[in-house]
Amino acid sequence: MKRLAIIIPAYKENFLFETLQSLANQTNKDFNVYVGDDCSPYDLQSIVSRFEDRLDIHYVRFSENLGRANLIAHWNRCVELLQGEEYFCFFSDDDLMESHCIEKFYEILNSDVREDVYHFDINIIDENSKLIRTCPSFPERISSIAFFKLLYSCQIDARMPEFIFNTKHFYECGGFVEFDLAFRSDNATVMSCAQVKGIYTIPSARVLWRDSGQNISSVKDEKLDIKYRKVKATLTFHNWFDIFLKRNHLDFPFSLSRRRKLILGEIITLYPEYSFKKLSIILLSFKKLKQNPFLLLYYWIDLVFLICKRRSRNNEAVSNKL
Repeated sequence: MKRLAIIIPAYKENFLFETLQSLANQTNKDFNVYVGDDCSPYDLQSIVSRFEDRLDIHYVRFSENLGRANLIAHWNRCVELLQGEEYFCFFSDDDLMESHCIEKFYEILNSDVREDVYHFDINIIDENSKLIRTCPSFPERISSIAFFKLLYSCQIDARMPEFIFNTKHFYECGGFVEFDLAFRSDNATVMSCAQVKGIYTIPSARVLWRDSGQNISSVKDEKLDIKYRKVKATLTFHNWFDIFLKRNHLDFPFSLSRRRKLILGEIITLYPEYSFKKLSIILLSFKKLKQNPFLLLYYWIDLVFLICKRRSRNNEAVSNKL
């Protein structure tokens, strides 16, 4: 039985061959690969079949496209494909691994370093696999709170594919933390699983995360309702984090003032229809709130969303008349 599984919840065909090629190029191939086809309109099986003699690869095509309605539900059924592997990496259908990532993982494992969450540093590549940005390295060991603090002060970057989870511990922690569109679910899941022992970064190997404009965190020209859902998911994440801190008797790593600005900054980045001027009244309202300063935002976001949607419909109606 192999100790490591690499799970790929697949839908797109564009980069899947490159992804599997990067796995086939690993200097240590002591891992199983599970490809969960989310009822894709593309012929993913023909791509996967080209690697059957180079990887221990298991392909499953699901009859229902769950990812569109509930991405976490699709992630969960992909994890259920495991066959008893002690660890798993939840990869993507467009990212790459440097060729010695798995070798370095087993070097750490064989040195008796036993962690619940392992991590590779990342670089960002574009749709042509060209390097866009070299991301800062993580400290060797980092707690959940330090992870949040560094991530939300822009000192590190994090996605999902660069993490390796202990399977048993992952389930003990409740699995993936679910938010709409799985937006911020990666960060919350990592923090949940890393609360006890923290995150251990494997040195001298990187995952190459692709900013293709096609994944949920980088897609361009989004519809208004998707922006709205991302904003609501972001607020849900911050509420979850508030509960996470209280449950673990931890203090928030930022001041309340910085916390307010952090959340509003995220909203405006995701949803440019907002502006600081429009949200200034919320900042004033926040001053009266000592804890959990997010609930009021839901009402304001709903209001602004409805106004923006109504304006969009009005503009469309005018255009049609013209």
